[in-house]
Amino acid sequence: MRITCTWYLKLPFEYYYDLSSDIVIEEIVIKPWKSSIEMQHYDGFMVIYITHTDTPEPNLNLGYEHSFLHKLYKSLAQKVGVVVKDFVNKLFLHMDESFFNIFDGEDFIIPYGFSIPELGFNYDYSDAKFVYKITQERITLTLNDMRKEQTIKDLVREFIRQAEYFHEKGNFEMAIMNLSMASECFISKLLKDKGFPKKKLDKEFRNYESDYEKTMALEYFHFGFKKAYGKSLLEEKPDLFSVVEAIYKIRNAIAHGDNMYDRQILKINEIKYKDMFGFIRTLIFYFDETVNWINEQV
Repeated sequence: MRITCTWYLKLPFEYYYDLSSDIVIEEIVIKPWKSSIEMQHYDGFMVIYITHTDTPEPNLNLGYEHSFLHKLYKSLAQKVGVVVKDFVNKLFLHMDESFFNIFDGEDFIIPYGFSIPELGFNYDYSDAKFVYKITQERITLTLNDMRKEQTIKDLVREFIRQAEYFHEKGNFEMAIMNLSMASECFISKLLKDKGFPKKKLDKEFRNYESDYEKTMALEYFHFGFKKAYGKSLLEEKPDLFSVVEAIYKIRNAIAHGDNMYDRQILKINEIKYKDMFGFIRTLIFYFDETVNWINEQV
């Protein structure tokens, strides 16, 4: 039996599409989709996935039907999900708007519809809450980005956006972990490019004497950065250095199963925060400032 799975993804923006062909990834086709015939713009993707199965039509056993549909649904999400997510993530690099992560695990968290005509199965979507206008120029820039190899700066920006997403969702542990990964991949690549890979830096740092606590932040953002670029975040931007220290301190608390809500942890310099939401929002903002400052020095 031929099975045609069509997934209608109603995105939180409207866009204009005039490319000469659809996007085809193996047996998956991604087409622009209008939720209304009268619309002059597109507001979603129509993802078509065609497969065949030797199993009989699951119209007699509801339990089997549910399992069968779920398997197809999951298969489509796994196959096409990473491509659509990559497109949307890169699209928002060209927008001065909020970041939307359209995935949460295997499921879309934007409105969607799912249909299998052969089985008479339809699942309707609800209206999106946010609407942005996307021009063809931005879509073209996005597709060009998808053809390029991802750079470290792209990866750092992605980690920061993920931290923002988890922060807004209230998943503070994941927000901190993404900030930590952004920090490590960012500074490690800069130091490695100047001849200071991790093993070499670790060896030299072991013999370094300092009045400060020997932390990862001190090793990379003071000791390593000064050797590689003649600059020190600790010496020139101590407030920003304290933000990096706070990120690593909370990351270590999470990794060792300690309480990340400890009042001794919720502190930058001598400022104590009463709530985790405001604290992490501050960390994200000033870590972004840290990245910008370091990029100006290299």
